Amino acid sequence: MNRPILILHGWGTSGKKYNELQKLLEAKKFKVFSPDLPGFGSESLKKDMTLSDYAEFVRSYLKKKRIEKPIIIAHSFGSRVAAKLAVESPDFIHKLVITGSPLIRQPLSVRKKVFSLVARIGKGITPSFARESLRKVLYRGVGEVDYLKAGKLSETFKNVVNEDLKNILHKISAPTLIVWGKNDTFVPLRVGKNIAEKIKSSTLKVVDGTHKLPYENPKLFFETIFPFIK
Repeated sequence: MNRPILILHGWGTSGKKYNELQKLLEAKKFKVFSPDLPGFGSESLKKDMTLSDYAEFVRSYLKKKRIEKPIIIAHSFGSRVAAKLAVESPDFIHKLVITGSPLIRQPLSVRKKVFSLVARIGKGITPSFARESLRKVLYRGVGEVDYLKAGKLSETFKNVVNEDLKNILHKISAPTLIVWGKNDTFVPLRVGKNIAEKIKSSTLKVVDGTHKLPYENPKLFFETIFPFIK
């Protein structure tokens, strides 16, 4: 009998984004759950969240649904939650698949440092009526569009991205498959390679695709993970 599968979605999406992947898994007789995380889809945000809060949400969801030791497939932000859960509650996970996973904070590029400096200077000298326009330009300039769009989730977003998981990844004991789109410009392949070095029970698979691989090319993603999860 196949293990149940839990899909944890990326930032700014919802469980429905992975419907095509879910259908492919269900065709192989897996029972698949793809919940919305707090602040996304149908799941409201009741307070500013941390990664530990999201891990607790997943634990509660698994208990409520009576799901025992699922295979967790986690994309981008969902991988942060899954990694935190795998460290805090290893008995809750059978296997782990992560993809496009920003688990390790990257040093600022020269470009981002320049934009950040301009932002700090501009905040003090820019008239208040022009600050919002400057803010949008600067966040787009450093690639932080997710933060720009976060709205009520802005504090949660900062809590999540400011937690660097690199020092706890070695504690993940669940067999882990790391799948990376070689054309991922949002979280470059070097991050995936670094994660694979830190999770001793992991294997890295690199395939054609972008950061959106699980829902942009669900068939390729499924074919890549199936030998691991079957």
